[in-house]
Amino acid sequence: MAVEIIPASFRDLSYVAANIRPEDKAECEAQMGEIHYMDLAAMHLRDFTNIALLDGNPVCAFGACRAQGEHLWAAWSFSTRRVAPAIPAVTRHIKRVMIPEITALPEAQRVEARAMAANVMACRWLRLMGATERCDLPGYGRGGELFKLYDWTR
Repeated sequence: MAVEIIPASFRDLSYVAANIRPEDKAECEAQMGEIHYMDLAAMHLRDFTNIALLDGNPVCAFGACRAQGEHLWAAWSFSTRRVAPAIPAVTRHIKRVMIPEITALPEAQRVEARAMAANVMACRWLRLMGATERCDLPGYGRGGELFKLYDWTR
């Protein structure tokens, strides 16, 4: 199975959002409420946005965007159920390309990621990518869900 990381297009983001894994959907909706897949795609088409293709088909959307001014960035990802074979390539790209490119920006101080604590795989993945777990965020989700805050700093 061939994996390719490419710059995101709205079409590919929409496809991944329309076929989002249940755990990613739960995490997104805990933060934003019910959202249409086209809106989810549109809000992520900015700054650093990539798609992982598996045999030419989009399986993962990931990236980072400015969160507050130029110094703070927010990393994000969501995937389809077919993402598993692409995880190593996505992990390498985030560790070797995306995080170094962002933290090399003169004004960038921090890249943050939040994960629902119940999404154990996402929390484990963030640690494997070198993110530091900073704290629990009790009641962060719209339904009171517990989230965890991770970051990469310069």
